[in-house]
Amino acid sequence: MAPLLQQLSKDSYYSNDHHIRSWLDKMSLGSSFYLYSRFFYEVYKNRKLAKTGQYSTEEWIKGSLSVMELIERCGGRFHLEGLDNIDKIQDPVIFTSNHMSMMDPLIFPGIMAHRRRINFVAKNSVVSGKFFGPIMQSRHPIALKRKDPFVDFRKVMTEGSKILKNGESLIIYPEGTRREKFEPEKFNKMGIKLAKKTNSYIVPIALKTDFWKNGKLLKDLGSINRNSTIHIKFGKPIKINGQGNTEHQLILEFIQDNLRQWSS
Repeated sequence: MAPLLQQLSKDSYYSNDHHIRSWLDKMSLGSSFYLYSRFFYEVYKNRKLAKTGQYSTEEWIKGSLSVMELIERCGGRFHLEGLDNIDKIQDPVIFTSNHMSMMDPLIFPGIMAHRRRINFVAKNSVVSGKFFGPIMQSRHPIALKRKDPFVDFRKVMTEGSKILKNGESLIIYPEGTRREKFEPEKFNKMGIKLAKKTNSYIVPIALKTDFWKNGKLLKDLGSINRNSTIHIKFGKPIKINGQGNTEHQLILEFIQDNLRQWSS
């Protein structure tokens, strides 16, 4: 795990093409059985730590790195770029990203939290849930009910401002839910407006994480696509001017251009 963390301290990280896939995963005959059996064990361990008040930032990072290594043992290949943009700005920033898979919030702590303090926006149903709830609650995220957009907006503006003032950076998924296909019109300006209000920089993130697909019956429990490379790219920090319309368009283009490139 330490070698992975060391490699993630560079500007880019590419999984070794000769990375050895676990024989237990091969024994799963193309299924996701090995991935989920190990993943739920990891969640169980971290859940116990959270319930006893021992789930520190270090444990959060450690658990996230364990998931990344598990994904690699299941044939996943990471292509991560622009990592130095995570902490290019010393003051707290807002990260705004498209949201494709359950994997996204699982691996971000391992990629980001060793560089700077981070927090995130999440669905209240997940934060208050019995299984993931104790882990999520221990990180004190902004929990949104996703029923009234105006109520959610006010909560992000209020609590997000406090989080940034406290020295933490904030991860926002403006689409509000996972989408395998990026739809620009569903990508709201919540991050832009919070950045303008707090005079913060915003860092765009483009990702393609459909290695871990969304399930049809249970959204969290989808199949895995071992032929799909996991791409994540952090853009340069952006300062908001005026109403932020130009900056919003730049973020949309950043995500679309990278998705187009990765799909070609």
